Amino acid sequence: MPSSPENYCYVTLLTSDSYVPGALVLANSLRAYGTNYPLVAVVTNDNVSPNSVNHLRSVFNEVVFVDTIRSNDKKNLDLLGRNELDITFTKIHVWNPDVIKYSRFIFFDSDVLVTRNVDELFSFVDGDVDFAAAPDCGWPDIFNSGVFVTKPNRAIYDGLMAMAMTEGSFDGADQGLLNQFFSNWAQSSEGSFKTNRLPFVYNVTPSSVYSYLPAFQQFEQNIAIVHFIGEMKPWKWDRFSDGKIVPKSEFPYQTTTLVQKWWDIFDKYNVAKVLSISTEAGPVSGWNVRSNYPSTVNYSVPEKKVSSGGNSYQIPDFANYHCDWNENEFTASQKLASATKVKKLTDKELTEDTSIPFKKNHSNYSSFRIPTSNKH
Repeated sequence: MPSSPENYCYVTLLTSDSYVPGALVLANSLRAYGTNYPLVAVVTNDNVSPNSVNHLRSVFNEVVFVDTIRSNDKKNLDLLGRNELDITFTKIHVWNPDVIKYSRFIFFDSDVLVTRNVDELFSFVDGDVDFAAAPDCGWPDIFNSGVFVTKPNRAIYDGLMAMAMTEGSFDGADQGLLNQFFSNWAQSSEGSFKTNRLPFVYNVTPSSVYSYLPAFQQFEQNIAIVHFIGEMKPWKWDRFSDGKIVPKSEFPYQTTTLVQKWWDIFDKYNVAKVLSISTEAGPVSGWNVRSNYPSTVNYSVPEKKVSSGGNSYQIPDFANYHCDWNENEFTASQKLASATKVKKLTDKELTEDTSIPFKKNHSNYSSFRIPTSNKH
């Protein structure tokens, strides 16, 4: 695709270090499928470390800093079961023309992956249309706020800020707030701000696969954007020594294939090499293949060593760290049916008395022993 003269861009938001792997894979997936539009990362001043910002700058064209906006709505967040989403009101900043200095943009949460070029999405807000989004799998009369197309607009920004401060959100997070504000989305494009509806293939959430597998089979080849909602992000999945995903009994095969596509981009663009440079807060949970890598250890930078109960060890080389389990140990049926075997592999405790799934001939093996002491 030739260089585009339009003043458009892609935007994502990071409110913590923990989503840095997702943001890097998102950006690389957009580049992999040929977009020439700028990529902008909006990050919070107080929650994203300087080293993480440097990681983002290696892929994104711009990094923009904003203040955190919290919902402070514990009651509704408890109902949702996602108290960490208190911070998602920060998303309001993207409508501020002083923050996003483009005429229109496509917004992605950082746990999103594109599977083809999606530049055509910019056309969904042509003319006087202000906002476009796809239905949520949990309640199709509302849209999912992880993917949308819109334009910076002072009136929208001011209106959202006023609503956030006075009415709040029915789910305590950004999705409830945005659906209240763009309340005409499900019924009509008419209203204070005109809206448009995106096809579901532009925001496919893995949990939707459970309820309608025939539709997934019918439209799988049309999926353009995958959104890994929920707490189990792709970078928290275990992998075999050949890079394939360790299946989980609670997720169907179709979900596993989508997670595998995320890791394929992770490997193709050597994201592990970037992440092997520790952030000030330590390694992001999960990017080292095992999701239960200790996150309470206080890593020092740049020495990359830490003392814990008299023991010390180095941060592993994430670029070469794989578990010893071989995918060939599982048959096709076992991958789906043998929940007990998968649980045995994925629930091992990392202690001095447990065999760590780490290649013993690896240069970092001896320094990777996890101390049994809890005295951090």
